[in-house]
Amino acid sequence: MAHLLCIVRFHAIDAPLVDPMELRRSNTVSSITPTTPAKKPTPAPKDWVPFSKRDSSAIEQAYQEDIQDAMVPVNEDHLFEVNVQKRTIEPIYWEGPTHQVRRATWFIQGDGKWFPCQENLAEQIETGYHKYKPYEAPAPTQESATTSTSSVKSESHEESKLQSALEQQPVEKQWNLLGAYLEQYVVYTGPDTAWLL
Repeated sequence: MAHLLCIVRFHAIDAPLVDPMELRRSNTVSSITPTTPAKKPTPAPKDWVPFSKRDSSAIEQAYQEDIQDAMVPVNEDHLFEVNVQKRTIEPIYWEGPTHQVRRATWFIQGDGKWFPCQENLAEQIETGYHKYKPYEAPAPTQESATTSTSSVKSESHEESKLQSALEQQPVEKQWNLLGAYLEQYVVYTGPDTAWLL
């Protein structure tokens, strides 16, 4: 399930894209041993932190202005810098890890936490969102509104809500995805909710 929020920038705090200290350690080890170790794939980040409203606005402005190689200083003391084009954040004054930055419009749940969708997935969800306009759906009846607010949200409740929404919506309301998500699709069940199936 994905949820729509306003555009906010997030950065990963785990799984750095580049860690100079780790590179230096592996270079030292490889110079001692005759064989070079195979490069480990970077794990996908699971911990994301939002930028402050000020920093997020500055990054978004640089993104909208499409400035080539725009570097935006961030955090309270401007000790870090975001490369808007590469979607990375790294320290300015010292050598440190480089982390991923995401422009978050849709969020997905995994391991009990909400984290920003990959940007290409979020763009596809957004395209379908504007095509089907679930935000213009008729308001729920008084009876269904009372039932949904009084019930306890649980995984089974969410699944039954999805099932009833799938039964009510014609097949045309499903938005087929492309690229890495080729055999998946999205069903919009409300003004701020989409299910990735």
